[in-house]
Amino acid sequence: MDVSPTEPPALRALGPTSGQPERHGCDVLWTGPTGLVGVQRKTLSDLAVSLRDGRLAREVAAMRLLAVRVLLVEGRVRWSPSGMLTTARPSLSKDQLRGVLWSAQQRGLWVVHTDDLDDSVAAIAHLHGWLDKPRHTSLETRRTTTPPTGSREWAVHLLQSFPLVGPVSAANIHDHFGRAPLSWACRLDDLAAVKGVGAARANGLWSALA
Repeated sequence: MDVSPTEPPALRALGPTSGQPERHGCDVLWTGPTGLVGVQRKTLSDLAVSLRDGRLAREVAAMRLLAVRVLLVEGRVRWSPSGMLTTARPSLSKDQLRGVLWSAQQRGLWVVHTDDLDDSVAAIAHLHGWLDKPRHTSLETRRTTTPPTGSREWAVHLLQSFPLVGPVSAANIHDHFGRAPLSWACRLDDLAAVKGVGAARANGLWSALA
């Protein structure tokens, strides 16, 4: 992980300093599983200034070749009664702030909000580890509505009702056997050999359909 030498010491502690991040329009740069990952960190005040002087537009353009582009906005947001940001100079209105963040997302940037510098350091370290994971399943929970009967989606939904079976194991079982069995036509050890199942899940499944 390379960090721009202009960043605060807490951020520079994440890795060696280098001019590479700035050449890609960001402050922190590393190589992830899918290619280069760049994080452009902006305090609320710097976001407002860089929006007005055109620096943010140049940085976003320089990030276009990165595999993952992140705009990290640092600072607690507080508004005046008239809807102006009080935690940035120059100030921004709610519409201006929302507009620039939507524009960033429209251009493919991931927008992350942090409270302060320490939170930014933690968020970047978390993102580094998160991107290294081969799979993310937090949104693959069992549906509350039943998919069409007989479909692969229905089979995976059904299998998740069995003990210790989550979305990944359910999909692996279906793909291994080509169906969601209502009785086992295989041996217990065959079931345990399915990727991600193992002895404990196999015993639970076997008992459920015994």
